Amino acid sequence: EVVVIAAPSSPKIGAVIVQADNGATARLPAAWTYRTAGNITGISPISGQLGTQVTVSGTNLLAYGNRIAEASIAGVTVQSILSQNDTQIVLVADEGPAVETTGSIQLTADTGATI
Repeated sequence: EVVVIAAPSSPKIGAVIVQADNGATARLPAAWTYRTAGNITGISPISGQLGTQVTVSGTNLLAYGNRIAEASIAGVTVQSILSQNDTQIVLVADEGPAVETTGSIQLTADTGATI
């Protein structure tokens, strides 16, 4: 088993090529499809505390998977995910740091892709 993390790219189809340290190469044409990355376009509200419901809007938010497996707000894992689809996800904020903190929202799909 070989596990590879794909680098960012524009959407396209390409071959999967594996090369061993002895120079042997295996190639499977048109075996991989790069998909358009997910994009967060809105967050509401833009601040809150424990229990705040945060709506995340965007495109491809499920990253071509079936669900969001993990989510965090400013580095803190959310308390729960109330609803989710490709264009809107509703999160419940967990208890944050003792001091006011600004940070990003990160979504991790069941595919392993992050947004």
